[in-house]
Amino acid sequence: MPLSNATLLQELVDLGEHATQPGAARAWGAAYAAYAQQSTALSPTPGIALATATSVIVPALAGLPSAGSSFYSTLAAALMAFWTTAIPSGTPGAGAVLVPPGLAELLEPPSRSALAARDRVSALTPIANTLHTWALTISYTVGQSSVPLT
Repeated sequence: MPLSNATLLQELVDLGEHATQPGAARAWGAAYAAYAQQSTALSPTPGIALATATSVIVPALAGLPSAGSSFYSTLAAALMAFWTTAIPSGTPGAGAVLVPPGLAELLEPPSRSALAARDRVSALTPIANTLHTWALTISYTVGQSSVPLT
């Protein structure tokens, strides 16, 4: 099953409010893992997405705010690290993982527009669209072939 924008949006909508930053970080990690697990790169290895999210995304987000970092840049770095860790772990024979930079900059406009949204779905749709479109630009090698993330 390929990555689904609808799944990512629903996971983000279901995040809800968390009383603590560690709770919010765990929720973000679990939400992204549920989305990523559907990728053709990770679906053959159940559990790798959640394990990687727990070890990569959660600590990064739980450490916010740190001096000189924004949520966008921290999330972008965590998601880049997630895919470069998860794909080789979940895909036999996977080699280099090519993750494009620039996610933090891509997230700023939809995040600003989310502030004016009337409801959670309207607020999170552009953010989910951006995250999903970015994920689809990731590729990895298997042998001599480059494989797009789907």
